[in-house]
Amino acid sequence: MGIPEPVLLVILIVAGTAILALAILKLVMIAAGRIERRIDRAVTGRLSAIYAPGEMLRSETMANFFGEQSRGPAQMRGNGGLVLLEDRLVFHMLVPDRTITIPLEDVREVSIVRSHLGKAVRRDLLHVRYSVPGGTDAIAWFVREPEAWRRALEERSPGLAAEASGTA
Repeated sequence: MGIPEPVLLVILIVAGTAILALAILKLVMIAAGRIERRIDRAVTGRLSAIYAPGEMLRSETMANFFGEQSRGPAQMRGNGGLVLLEDRLVFHMLVPDRTITIPLEDVREVSIVRSHLGKAVRRDLLHVRYSVPGGTDAIAWFVREPEAWRRALEERSPGLAAEASGTA
């Protein structure tokens, strides 16, 4: 007793569709990897053109920007380079070409969050609240080692000590 032809046909169609879907997924993953490597090379080149060797205390070439609180939720996310220097935190966004600089003396809080400006993710985000004229602003990034970034910023930010002692 063999498998009826209509059932066999359905099995073949389902198996063929699954194989095709896996092949397409593999192609998408290959393309995404190539795009990621291209972004990484572009950011690495930009950072090495701007900063001298040893000037960057920490750097992340694939930082994903989740926005500035003051600009609201309808702003563009983007990739770029996040750099911790002796006296400031700098983000160099690739597209649009934009640089955000936060003096470490203005940093008021560094934390790890899972959402920012209504954009929730299942990964930890580095969240930095800092002083601006007239109040504070906040910004968040996805970085590979958010906890290490949090510790490094807390160690280097004199504004955090001032905030904790009530002198800020």
